[in-house]
Amino acid sequence: MTADEVAPKRGTCPLREAMCGLTLEVSRDLVLAVRGDPEDAFSRGYICPKAVGLIDVHHDLDRGPAPQAPEWLLGAVPSQRR
Repeated sequence: MTADEVAPKRGTCPLREAMCGLTLEVSRDLVLAVRGDPEDAFSRGYICPKAVGLIDVHHDLDRGPAPQAPEWLLGAVPSQRR
């Protein structure tokens, strides 16, 4: 993909249990637009305002590069933390 190329991607919104279908316009690692997917059988192109805000979440500078697991899940016993 070249720098000017925009690729459409399809997916689902992770924010609510409705799992609305999304169409994303992506150029390299930048999300340019988030829209409802009219071909999605359940949402039929509808998305809520939260889904429109996914573009801001994706580009947030305070967002971590990957999900972080809590210490207890990694095997640390609470008494060993200090």
